[in-house]
Amino acid sequence: LPFVQVQLASYQCMMEPIDFVPIRAVQEQLTRDVEHVSVVCAMDAGMPYDIHPKHKRPVGERLAYQALSKVYGVYELADSPTLGYRTKTSGMADLEFKHCGYQLTLNGDLHDALELFVDGQAVTDYRFTVERNHLRLYSAAITENTALEVRFAWKPYCSDPLYNSNGLPMLPFLTTL
Repeated sequence: LPFVQVQLASYQCMMEPIDFVPIRAVQEQLTRDVEHVSVVCAMDAGMPYDIHPKHKRPVGERLAYQALSKVYGVYELADSPTLGYRTKTSGMADLEFKHCGYQLTLNGDLHDALELFVDGQAVTDYRFTVERNHLRLYSAAITENTALEVRFAWKPYCSDPLYNSNGLPMLPFLTTL
């Protein structure tokens, strides 16, 4: 039986201290561990002070894409961009994504959603480029010998400015290089 879940939306204020970040990660992990389970990203539909996003149409359209693709076999770019191959050289990290369609597009401020940590220390002085299905991060702090951690939308509330060519937002991720 196919099962499509909506990933918890971006949300800031909780009456009870519940961390949505690991719950979102488990929701995505289910798509890799359990057959016929898929996920729809709703990070861009979230609101800081309302657990129930008011922007229902985009989420409904994404659910329809999943049903058309996964249940009815109609070709449709139904999956959000997900992290694939990644490499690191001195001064640059290259992140390649799957499910981009023609290309990734940036719609907003990436610095709100993207965090870099080199050897455990936050790095805010970085540049980036978005080219086709690659996100390239540039910083003098990145070397071949340093531990690099990249977090995207890895916080309770933030904007999600990266989309594939079908208008689907990138899924949150955490990776180390």
